[in-house]
Amino acid sequence: MKKVFVLLAIILCTTQIFAQTVITGNVIDSDGEPLPGVNILVKGVSGVGTITNMDGFYTLEIPKEATYLIFSFTGMKSKEIEITGNVLNVTMESQDQLVGDVVITALGISKQTKKLGYAIDNVDGDAMLKSRQGNPINALNGRIAGANIVNSSGDVGASSSIVLRGYTSLAVGENQPLFIVDGIPYDNTTSKVERRGYDLGNSVDYGNAISDINPDDIESVSVLKGASASALYGSRAQNGVILITTKNGKASKGLNISYTYDIGMNTPLRLPDFQNEYGQGYLDDDPSSDTYGEYYYTMSADESWGPKLDVGLMIVQPWMGDEPQPWVSHPDNIKNFLKTGISQNHNLSIQFGGDKTSGRISYTGARETGMLENTEHKKDNFALNLSTSLNDKISVSTNIKYSITNTPNSNGTAYGGSGARNVFNNAIWSGRQVDFSHPNLRNYWLDEGNRIQRNWNTSFWNNPYFQLYENLNIMKRNRFNGLIKVDFQITKELSAFIRLGTDRYTRTKEERFAMGSRYDEDGSMWKQTYLFQESNADFLISYNKNFSEKINFTASVGGNLMDQASNNKEVTTTAFVIPDLYSTAATAGSDAQSFFTYDTKRQIRSLYGILDIEVPFGINLGFNYRQDWSSTLPVNNNSYGYFSTNLAWVATDAIELPSIVDLFKVRINYSEVGADTDPYQLITPFVQSTTEIWTIPGYSLSTTLKNGNLKPMRTKSFETGFDVKLLQKKNWARIYLLYSKDN
Repeated sequence: MKKVFVLLAIILCTTQIFAQTVITGNVIDSDGEPLPGVNILVKGVSGVGTITNMDGFYTLEIPKEATYLIFSFTGMKSKEIEITGNVLNVTMESQDQLVGDVVITALGISKQTKKLGYAIDNVDGDAMLKSRQGNPINALNGRIAGANIVNSSGDVGASSSIVLRGYTSLAVGENQPLFIVDGIPYDNTTSKVERRGYDLGNSVDYGNAISDINPDDIESVSVLKGASASALYGSRAQNGVILITTKNGKASKGLNISYTYDIGMNTPLRLPDFQNEYGQGYLDDDPSSDTYGEYYYTMSADESWGPKLDVGLMIVQPWMGDEPQPWVSHPDNIKNFLKTGISQNHNLSIQFGGDKTSGRISYTGARETGMLENTEHKKDNFALNLSTSLNDKISVSTNIKYSITNTPNSNGTAYGGSGARNVFNNAIWSGRQVDFSHPNLRNYWLDEGNRIQRNWNTSFWNNPYFQLYENLNIMKRNRFNGLIKVDFQITKELSAFIRLGTDRYTRTKEERFAMGSRYDEDGSMWKQTYLFQESNADFLISYNKNFSEKINFTASVGGNLMDQASNNKEVTTTAFVIPDLYSTAATAGSDAQSFFTYDTKRQIRSLYGILDIEVPFGINLGFNYRQDWSSTLPVNNNSYGYFSTNLAWVATDAIELPSIVDLFKVRINYSEVGADTDPYQLITPFVQSTTEIWTIPGYSLSTTLKNGNLKPMRTKSFETGFDVKLLQKKNWARIYLLYSKDN
């Protein structure tokens, strides 16, 4: 019995040996470097596989019936290789190399550019870094067709605007596209504030929120133009969408550590032309005056039509002292008032990647000093991207970004009646005899105890150095942006993902007028604390089927839940009693204080579907539908649906054209986009009245009447055009016709 058992065991082992085939090989990347940790599986056989060693080599025993091996690695394109021998060497391609004419479209779906029935541009991260701009919008300048990018000023941290295909609204800020970062909407509010009080023309530009994104972290940017391209994002995307994808880890043998440092210098491009023949003052045009027809000097003038300069005159100028001073011109006084602005950036990133897990950690420290003294902008960015494959069906990724922005002082931007905030405006109106390097200007206190400043003009302007060092415009912003995403590869054709993300920031602003300021002798302070948060939960289920090389069908269904909330608190304080103490407790009384608070909440629930069909003769069809339920509309009108459809005919795939033509595509699309309104537009509220009853403040209905029967707004647009690429796929022409109508 024992002999029979041993014989049977030998037979079984022999059968096992003869049923196995040993495959060996080497796996490298496109640069010829070995890839460690590549996952190798036998197609159709569960539990049989291996990974490459540190030198990229592998050995695998496979069943006799095995016909294909599957090679996969994070950041690389998976490959199915037919088993044709005992040695299989494989070259893996990076996902970067696959991008080419593949772009990221709405909801993060990758599509071939030539198959799209709408306009889209793509910019890779390396191209954006060439100009070394701190604001991603500025880095797109000159790289997006039909985009108008404007930097509002040369001040530190100043905002930039981007408008795609021209202005559609007269309202400030209503022409900006929607920003999406790694699939999550990213608030890009421009933080401009108009001074409460004397002059609403004196605004301060604290920059826009998209500058919280570090350009060094950007992998690529896709710009969706037109309502058809962006309809899946709803009404917020009516001016287009800018999709930003940030960098993740890549395959490597160990840690890939990168450090860069760059420094830039800012000087005025050009300055106004000034006359230098006459100094501060007026021409006496009163015929009854004894000095009729004569030019005279006065400190109350901000014009320079006084006595002639450089003719040997000696004139007493009180801000310079009691003795007569040479009446001479200073042609470069504005140029000398400005200094060279310095911007510095430190970038550190650490990348790592293996067979299943990859990641990237980065830090950027940006420091900028302005061309005006005591103006500064600081920014610190931290980012963490991680992705891991739990198995061949499920992968998880997370992105976390945190930024700290601090502007200790920023110059005003507007002209304004008094120019109280804009120091440059102040300097331009200076007399042509003023020397900004004079010590009496820098030593701006004539009598600090009585808060009397020294200046060439006591009627209109603050001393510019007083303005820069005493009247500060301060902004701080802390921002958190994060998401977690789970991808499911259910079958070869069926995939899905669920994603949770949030964008949250707190921002404080403080604007000070010091005691002794022109137009604000007792001093004042305006302070705002603003909190914004938007959370999104979405899912998408996609089915993709290739029936042949030229016939493809893709269908997706998904949904989104968006919750948005904000909290705004403001306090205005006047009549300080203690110099340099900016506190609500340091005022003349409660009458010198005013408070303002405003909260908003908004929710939109959405379901949507996507259908893309590719058929022979270069024809590509697309159809999107979205249904929204908004909390800001009346219950009987809060649901609205809208759609977009597009057609692309790629002539170069259907007919034979001259060899110099790489692409000729005709596209046509039509879309209808629905929109809700701002929160709290349905019921007319009560507001605090300025009229008191027996010293008790009362409330009355707001003079702004609301409408409880609002209906969703709808924008219809039609677009047609064609794209031509010649000579190695260089863009030669893109022409379109767009018609849009709001209801």
